[in-house]
Parts: sequence; C-alpha cells; structure tokens
Amino acid sequence: MRKSIKLISFLCLMVALACYASACSPVRDMNKDKTIYLDDMVSCENLKSLFSDSLHYDIIPLEMDSLHIPTIGMKLFVYNDSFLLGDKQFTHMAYLYNSLGQLENTIGNRGNSGNEYPVFKDYVVLNDTVSVLSSSTPGDCLYNYNVKGNFLGKVEIPNIAVSIARNADGDYIVNSGRNVYNSKWQIIHYTSDWKVLGEYFKLSENENNVPVFESNFSVIDNRVYYHEAFNNQLYVLEDTLKTSYYLSYGDKDDFEDIRTGKFTEVVDRLYKKGFYLINSYAETDSMVCLLLNYLKENDQKQKILIFDKIKGNGRILEMSKGEMFIGNICIQDNMLYFLASDYFLKEYVSSDLQLDNDIFVLKIKL
Repeated sequence: MRKSIKLISFLCLMVALACYASACSPVRDMNKDKTIYLDDMVSCENLKSLFSDSLHYDIIPLEMDSLHIPTIGMKLFVYNDSFLLGDKQFTHMAYLYNSLGQLENTIGNRGNSGNEYPVFKDYVVLNDTVSVLSSSTPGDCLYNYNVKGNFLGKVEIPNIAVSIARNADGDYIVNSGRNVYNSKWQIIHYTSDWKVLGEYFKLSENENNVPVFESNFSVIDNRVYYHEAFNNQLYVLEDTLKTSYYLSYGDKDDFEDIRTGKFTEVVDRLYKKGFYLINSYAETDSMVCLLLNYLKENDQKQKILIFDKIKGNGRILEMSKGEMFIGNICIQDNMLYFLASDYFLKEYVSSDLQLDNDIFVLKIKL
C-alpha cells in the first residue's frame, strides 16, 4: 500500500512539473504541417529557380571605404527606402545609406561621453528614431538618435540584453540569452514604457550559458520572429510567443544537449559529423525564408531556403561560405533584402553583370 501511495505521489509530481514547464515555455509543435524537412527541399542552381521564373530584383551597390566595409554578420534594416547596417564585429557602429547605396552618415559614435555608446550590441528603428543597444549596469541602455545621427537621449532598460526588437506598436522584445547574465527569463515582452506584457523561457541557474550574440529577431508589423543559432525551432511573437515551424535535418538536428552545460563538447561533436546553424530567419503569410550555415570539418557552406507555406514545399540554393556577404535577411513591403558580393551576383544571379563595386544590397520582389 505504501509503495502504491509513493508511486501515485511520484506520478502526480511528474504531471505537475510537466504542466508547469508547458505553461512557462512554448511547446515544440511536431505536426507535419508545421515541420520543414530539409531532405525534401529541391536543390537550385540560381536565384531564378530558387524563387520563380518571373523573378524581379534590383541590385544596389553600396558605397564603401576602409572604415565601413560590410561583413558577414552585419545587421541589415530597411527603413523608408534607406539601408541601415550595424557592424558588431569591427567598427561597432551603425551606418545609414540612401536608396542609391550612398553613405549618408553614421548613427552616433562609439565612445565614453554622454552622447556616445560604449559598446554596440544591436539597434532598432521606429518613427525616425534609431536606438542603439549598449552595455551598462544593472541594466543595459538604449542610446537614441535621429536618422541624421544626432543624439536624442538615453534610456536605461530593465535587462542586460543580447539582442532587441520593436514592433509597429512600439513594444520592446528583449532577449537576454540563455542565462548568460543570470536572467530569470530569456525573452521578455514590454510595452513602449517598459511594462511587462509577457515572459518566456524560464531559465534555471543550472542551465548552460550558451555564448550567442547574433541578432535573433526579424519584425513585420506587429509580428516578431525569433530564432536561435543552435536550435531547429522557429518562433513568432504576437500576443504571446508560440512555435512557428520546426526544422528537420534528418540525423543532423541533435541540439538537445546544448542546454545541459556541455556546450563545447556538443558543438565539437556536431562539427565533426556536420550540422546546420540558423544564421537568419524571416517569415510572411505565405513563405518562410532562412539562411543556414552547414558546418563540418573541411566543408562549410551557406544555404538559402525558401519554403512555400501554402504549397508545403521548398527550395534550397547552396553556396560556399565566402561567396555571399550577408547579415540578417530583411523583409519589408513584400520585398526581400540581403547583402551580396559581386562574386555571388555573377555566379547565382547573372554572369553577364558588369559590376564595379564589391558589396551590394540585393532586393527581390516576393
């Protein structure tokens, strides 16, 4: 009798824990219609076959000098026909280009004076205000500038953050990473005046500190799309954070142990057998667009994936890692934007192109 009572108590405890976990975190949706199977993707040789036979695109050369050469990992944002590039690797600054690709100005300056940001982490744009996320304590700060680069003021935020987003209503969505800064929640959704609307992915003190520093968000109106590099689950935040699509890589999707405190060992194992890293993700009502890095010893490639949500099928264009200079994929007004090199354009767009610049914004009508 005592054993039966203990067994019932144990089962009740397990059910309670499962309910608590499901309440705190979005549940992975494994339904077939919400899964993208990479093994079923059609391999393409160029952009025309990747999108459609009636591909419409524009190529915008970016004016450059030695101080602001676009690099892989830059954050690209399109606003009022202008292009903002954020460089977190070298210059740690944001640059504004006009619709012709000419450099207009920088957004503020990096430094230690009152109107300068000490560290460039990320940026968001709303109503002609560019907010640069920078380090501070106990929470980080947003340094606000107009599009001409003039300082407007500084706001301290409640978190130390990895990346940040704003939707059309002006809400803030803050990613504090997986316990990198001993946060209680990984994702917090705030109003424009920093009142909490939602908290997602409750973190444990024993969880692994995963060193993730990419820009995790893409925004279309009031929908915010979220991804992690070392994950194969995609998320969308509207009223709440929920699963959008799950990526199935066959036998190359074992990321579960990433969270167990053995990050280096797990990545080393994955690197030896090969795995896919999510570089960037954007979604519309009709499609999912992904940039993936396939990583393996002596074999590193980038893949652009376009998945048709209506038809339930997709296509992939594969290239070597050095052929495209790309940051995040950006979608605005049914146009897809990303950074591309002259080599990529000649190889995958048209070999007849006469190009004088090295780096371009490729604008594709969806």
